[in-house]
Amino acid sequence: MFTPEDAEKMMSESREEIKAGIIKKVSEKLEWSVEHAIQDEVSKIVKEFVENEIAEELKKQLTAERATIISAAVHCAETISKELGEAMIEEARKKLKDSYHVRSIVKEIWG
Repeated sequence: MFTPEDAEKMMSESREEIKAGIIKKVSEKLEWSVEHAIQDEVSKIVKEFVENEIAEELKKQLTAERATIISAAVHCAETISKELGEAMIEEARKKLKDSYHVRSIVKEIWG
């Protein structure tokens, strides 16, 4: 049977290991807490800086280049549409070379 004396003996034999384990865990927890507290503070400072110093200037720059940005977006949309259309035509040409696909298409169109 496990007696209080056995428990005391076990504790005294393992005292240094227990103490080292507790110190290690407390140190890890403290390190984690400090790291996250620092990250939170840095994030707040960066957010405030971006909102107060950068956002307005960026907005001015984007507004000044609005026509250029819109023109580039329109050009991209036109290019994508053209290339998509060309790819669809090429795919249709490939399918029309195969008589099975032609029969399927004719059947779908005219029943």
